[in-house]
Amino acid sequence: EVEIRAWDRDPAGLEPIVEKHGMGIQEIRNTLNNYCGVNIYRDGFRVYPYGQRGNDWLTLDIRSRLNPVMNLANNQIIAAIKISRRDNPNLRDRSTREGMVLNEAHSSLEKWFKYILSLLEEQRYRIRPRRRSAGVDEPLFEAFDLRTTVQRTVGELGKGHKVAALIQDTEKQVTEGVERLQEVFSRLSMSAGLGHMVDIVIHEIGSPLGKINRQLLILERQLFEEMNSSEFSEANSKIGSIKGWLEQIHNLRQRLEPQTPAKRGRATTFDEEDRSHQMSGVLIYTASGDSEGTLGGLVRQGEEGRLERVLVRALRTALWCSSDPTCVESSGQGPDSCNLAACHACALLPETSCEEGNRLLDRAMVVGSRARPELGFFSDFLVGLS
Repeated sequence: EVEIRAWDRDPAGLEPIVEKHGMGIQEIRNTLNNYCGVNIYRDGFRVYPYGQRGNDWLTLDIRSRLNPVMNLANNQIIAAIKISRRDNPNLRDRSTREGMVLNEAHSSLEKWFKYILSLLEEQRYRIRPRRRSAGVDEPLFEAFDLRTTVQRTVGELGKGHKVAALIQDTEKQVTEGVERLQEVFSRLSMSAGLGHMVDIVIHEIGSPLGKINRQLLILERQLFEEMNSSEFSEANSKIGSIKGWLEQIHNLRQRLEPQTPAKRGRATTFDEEDRSHQMSGVLIYTASGDSEGTLGGLVRQGEEGRLERVLVRALRTALWCSSDPTCVESSGQGPDSCNLAACHACALLPETSCEEGNRLLDRAMVVGSRARPELGFFSDFLVGLS
């Protein structure tokens, strides 16, 4: 089941609500902002984070920018999708309880809702009143809407008054300028939407590439153990071809990523003066402000002498996991089996803390393993500490 409420956010669309509830337009918009979005309820219980403020999980804003006249944006609707465990068994929660698994059933749910929404949008387009002339629809341009001022001036001074005529002429010039500005703004918004979509595709393709590479490595090991040398040589040549194709996709991603909106503007090259400094950095951030974070606790940890001790303790802690030797000898664990020596007891956090979604992690690559202590990047450093 689904229930959808939709509205127009321009002054004309909100005027009936203003008259009914006696609220200001900005007050109504703020209220709608707090409750807009598409929520999901399973057996009467809300599934998070769907429908939370800022959670446009159906990318309705991008869809609206591509066709703003027809398509509704995320902040123009309040919707509730009702599902059940009995009737929708394939809509399963993620292990982190942050949304549902992005499987075929989830994709079908998205397509189904967008189809229902398109029917509503077609009906809305047919019955929505048309204006004879373009008005100021975007809240950004409301400050330039002089129609009310012009009406009051003409009503009090009369159409033939010089001041009234001057204000009418000014209102016409402002309206024409705003219309031209709106056209440019609309094109820029559409370009921003397309750029954001490309940014998502470029970023998200990294996870399946890593997963495929990891599965190929596991397959290669299994084939080596189960096949004779001639059979393995033939199979390995085909695996090598697949790796070559994956490398081409990876190289294409590497070339495109610096041009995406999220990366544009970041330095991609360094001059000789930059290289001479030979400096590195660590970004430490806090998600909420309290005594342990932005009020000073985190800042002090970055002072000279403190951060070094934190890093040394972290490296020493990484030498041993309570799940060893199972963890350090693992051939694939964690999300999509894309990790080696990295489990919830030693490396994985309750919230995703890396751009690969807590994938491609291996503690042994940092500090080495008992079988191969020289494998770790910091192995020599740890030997010097012992």
